[in-house]
Amino acid sequence: MLQPREENPVIEARGLTKVYPMGRTEVRALQGVDLTVERGEMVAIMGASGSGKSTLMNLLGCLDEPTAGRYQLDGRRVDGLGNWPVASGVFFDQNDVRSMRKVAVLGQTVAEALFPDEDPVDQQVRLRNVPFEIISVLAEKGQTAEGSDQDDVVLAPYTTVKNRLAGRSFIAQILASASSPEDLAAAQDEIALILREAHELADWEDDDFSVRNQSDLAAAAQGATEVMTLLLAAIASISLLVAGSGS
Repeated sequence: MLQPREENPVIEARGLTKVYPMGRTEVRALQGVDLTVERGEMVAIMGASGSGKSTLMNLLGCLDEPTAGRYQLDGRRVDGLGNWPVASGVFFDQNDVRSMRKVAVLGQTVAEALFPDEDPVDQQVRLRNVPFEIISVLAEKGQTAEGSDQDDVVLAPYTTVKNRLAGRSFIAQILASASSPEDLAAAQDEIALILREAHELADWEDDDFSVRNQSDLAAAAQGATEVMTLLLAAIASISLLVAGSGS
């Protein structure tokens, strides 16, 4: 397991922003705050009422998540990717996405295969012959229930992938998560609404996309398994029939 670098600041925040949606408007409680607190330092956060002190403290205390920006606590990234933190380095942020930076995040399997016994951060990897700077390594996540390796992955800003690697203007797949199983249906409905608005679909037009959850995928896989079972049974029956005819 790759470990965080030593001598990290206790707190390192870059571009922390928090926006609260209020109906059709947005309230920017915090905008682009940079903060570094070294070990042993004593820091006081002061400001007028409404300046965002409480919002900043909630973010630093991991009671809330920033809308944008980076936050590292004792060398570990605690914003972004939800329950998949980084083991080394920092994850890319909105600035990297907007500027289409050639930066990459490696899964543990890829990191150990390409850089055994060393930290890949700040080194380079070539993706389709394009050099990318490695800025972090994801914490180990292991295999899925289907047996696929979730650590055999390389992540990069989607804008960079579209323009530098894929050569297309659309995103083929988006992975999202709900805060709880109870919120799943509402999250799917909201995603569908956002996509319909983004695709400028009229009320009478059908969706030109699909939104599926793990239960849908499991049901589809089960259906495919049942079809394959029936096909194998049919092939076996035909083989028996042919064998019987030739005897």
